[in-house]
Amino acid sequence: MDIDARCRAALLVLEPERGARNSFGRGVEVAGVQRVRVARPEHDRGERDLERVVGHRDLAGVHFTGSTEVFNDMWKTMGASMSTYRSYPRVVGETGGKDFILAHSSADVDALAVAIVRGGFEFQGQKCSAASRVYVPSSLWKAVRDRAVAMIDDIRTREPDAVFRSSFIVGFPGETESDHDALLGFLADVRLDWAGFFSFSREDGTAAATMDGTVPDALVRERLRECDELQDPITAASRMALVGETVDVLVDGTDDDGALVLEDGAQRHRVLAGEVV
Repeated sequence: MDIDARCRAALLVLEPERGARNSFGRGVEVAGVQRVRVARPEHDRGERDLERVVGHRDLAGVHFTGSTEVFNDMWKTMGASMSTYRSYPRVVGETGGKDFILAHSSADVDALAVAIVRGGFEFQGQKCSAASRVYVPSSLWKAVRDRAVAMIDDIRTREPDAVFRSSFIVGFPGETESDHDALLGFLADVRLDWAGFFSFSREDGTAAATMDGTVPDALVRERLRECDELQDPITAASRMALVGETVDVLVDGTDDDGALVLEDGAQRHRVLAGEVV
């Protein structure tokens, strides 16, 4: 890994997750900053590269999303390097995920809708930094909801290949029939390409474990069924639209015969002559 000494404001985001074995190389371009390239052909070298990055005298900042263990290691390295840094690095980190958005009644509707859509579906939404909950005053909700849905429609118009997906907890304590109807309405309006639904499960030590308003199991199952009945045809139509198309896919590995393999939940698909079977 080469780091140009002129990169006084270099900011690099990298997480060599514990146990990760995949390899990657990525170029990063920042306005007014030279190009920095990280190549990590194996996990051990990734750790060494990370130490070189966060311990480099010209490090200006780190914006990290990932595991607590890796972030703690980064802090240790930065703490030990304070006497060698040219300036104090700015450090922002999130571990554990489940990012939430809390809006005040004075919030700007457009800015809030942008935060919801980008936080839920853009690059941030692809990992544990995804916006998982949104708390919006009732006085703003309709305007914010309509603006967010309009933004999704606009993205689809501009980028027909864009895919929107999400997951939902059904039966959270205090969930009302009105809440459930709102979810069904959202699914019908937005028409997510894929959506997952799972029932709330009490976990000892969590705040929700002692909350009032338990939803009966039978009612949770009924609501899950209603969600599936609404979403399944939408997902099926989205997948059927890809029939006959050529698309880029992420290959999970190879089988015993050396054929490329894609994994889709419990199913495994082989790639033969460029076609998924």
